[in-house]
Amino acid sequence: MPNVDASVILEDAERMIAWDITQLELQQEQMARQAFSLALQELWEGWWWADLMESAQFLAAVLYAAGTAFNAGDTCYFPATQKFYQAMQATTGNAPALYTNPPGSYLTNYAYWAEARQEYGGGDYLVGTNDTGLLLGASVRNPTDGNYYSLYCFDPIITVAGAGVTGANQLYNQEGTYQGQPAYVSTDGNYTLTWSGSTGSPANAWMIFNNGTGTPLYASLSATATPDLATGWFSVDGSGNPNPGNNPVPTVVNPQIYDTPDNPACWGKLVPFVPTIALAGDVRAVGRENPANSPNGLHNFDLAPEGIRLPGWDRGVPWVWYRRPTPIITGDAFDPTVNYSAATNITY
Repeated sequence: MPNVDASVILEDAERMIAWDITQLELQQEQMARQAFSLALQELWEGWWWADLMESAQFLAAVLYAAGTAFNAGDTCYFPATQKFYQAMQATTGNAPALYTNPPGSYLTNYAYWAEARQEYGGGDYLVGTNDTGLLLGASVRNPTDGNYYSLYCFDPIITVAGAGVTGANQLYNQEGTYQGQPAYVSTDGNYTLTWSGSTGSPANAWMIFNNGTGTPLYASLSATATPDLATGWFSVDGSGNPNPGNNPVPTVVNPQIYDTPDNPACWGKLVPFVPTIALAGDVRAVGRENPANSPNGLHNFDLAPEGIRLPGWDRGVPWVWYRRPTPIITGDAFDPTVNYSAATNITY
């Protein structure tokens, strides 16, 4: 489509109504521009003219970046998993999902994030039943307010007891995760209580490590979600194998590990999330493939004040086929002798 300057069309229209374009008053110029804008809008939006259409991919949430600071409740899009996530606490540099084995798989970093969804699920939190044993990332409904919450942290109230036990009789604070499970560090920083992964006997047991050398001291008799649920402990050697001669063994005490969902230090409120695109212009179609070229994968969308909402969209970057915004001819004609201030609209 050839381009024609708006001034050319305006001058032709003014001549057709017998206006002398060299003697126009300011009000006449303003009336002409207004009439031109209305006529242009009617024609522009009268059909999906091919020359006025664009198709492109648009992010439906803020793109995650390691240097971006996110507050609790903020959402982002993480390209590695093509999913949306909600921050459970303020964080910078902690990715929403961590690369794990097997190769190519990602595990949600539940200490900081939860998958953002339009609807959430999970049973009701019951005091006396769910007080211990839930894993990071567990989703529950709080019967008190009817909202869903995700467990992102454990209360720092684990204590290790036992006469003559290395690292005993002090508090262990939960600090992040290891192997996808909560990890604890003693208040003096000399010992850690961490998930062992595949080492030791039995495998996948909780172990107490010497923080200075990394040498395991004790292993749990059962592989449990949290150390307070272990049925017992035994001494191990430097390789994590049983070492009965290194008794006594510790006792891990933790009467309540995360409190009820209304405890913001451990639980994050899950807010229903609908991916939304901020876009000026009328949308004809949204799809997982380019709608301008393919009818496959078209997706329903809603118009809202904040943009184009995509109910049910759960992953990936959507393609949008849309009409460019209608240009509006506003402002006074440019005058080279005038000193214009910021934000002044003119016609040139």
